[in-house]
Amino acid sequence: MVSLEGRRSIEAHLRASVPPLGRELTRELLTKSQRLYANLHESAPYAGVRLHEDMAYGPAARHRLDIFEPDDSVALRPVLFYVHGGGFVRGDKKSPGLPYFHNIGVWAARRGFLGVNTTYRLATTDPAPAAQDDVCAALDWVRQNAAAYGGDAKRIVIMGHSAGAVLVADLVARMGEDTRGVVGAIVGSGYYDFARMKNPGNARNYFGENYIAHSPLPGLRRSKLPVMVTVGEIETHDFQDQALTLVNALFERDGRLPRFVRQSGQNHYTSCFRIGFGAGDPIEQEIEAFIRLDCAPVQTCLAPGVVGPASGLPDRR
Repeated sequence: MVSLEGRRSIEAHLRASVPPLGRELTRELLTKSQRLYANLHESAPYAGVRLHEDMAYGPAARHRLDIFEPDDSVALRPVLFYVHGGGFVRGDKKSPGLPYFHNIGVWAARRGFLGVNTTYRLATTDPAPAAQDDVCAALDWVRQNAAAYGGDAKRIVIMGHSAGAVLVADLVARMGEDTRGVVGAIVGSGYYDFARMKNPGNARNYFGENYIAHSPLPGLRRSKLPVMVTVGEIETHDFQDQALTLVNALFERDGRLPRFVRQSGQNHYTSCFRIGFGAGDPIEQEIEAFIRLDCAPVQTCLAPGVVGPASGLPDRR
């Protein structure tokens, strides 16, 4: 366990180390960002967490997911379903020799949620809509099996970063009113309005030349799901512009600002690599508040001491 003074020293080192790495998405930026946090996360087995690895949700080799189950007997708990990024051409639910993205599943379990990390087929061999179909299939598997691991299939929050955020946004956009237990979505550093992208390479590589037609923004505007938006301070213009575009669209949709986090001092990669490091990090606090508060069942007082679904509003259970 890192002491408070030790954490302060580490944070000072990280604050000084991240900005000089730059913001352009290069292999060097990824590698150096990975190294910064790699030794700050523990390795399996994880205290207080039951890890179930490589659960098959389909026939393909990449149809796999990991489950992070809290080691207690609490009644059914919310599920945090995480989708990794990688530009649709790389990435996995767990990088060999690195803690990513077990760090997110472990953090979820230790905060009292059922954590699920999934992977999917890549565009190098399986173009669109393979990744979208895979995320849907993995989510269906979780709906059917969550209760066996203490998860509530009626309280699933889906979260994605980068290409994973695009897949999560796409899922929400196509979901319609019947969300089948999905009560909210968290999207970090993704693309939502493809027509605004200055560098649409990844979207074009996956969706094809007609990629603009696949923008999830119109569907997100129609959706009623709560959406939390995050982006790193040290990100390219595209990622920051896309986050602002989505925040504005959600504001117009709901008449109020969505939960939005600009992760101070973080680049595209460190914004999710740091989750689970220590305690009390702002992004962790905001994710937990979103799940527990923003995605809670809508209730209103029916009579003194009695609560129930708000009249005229969707019951998000």
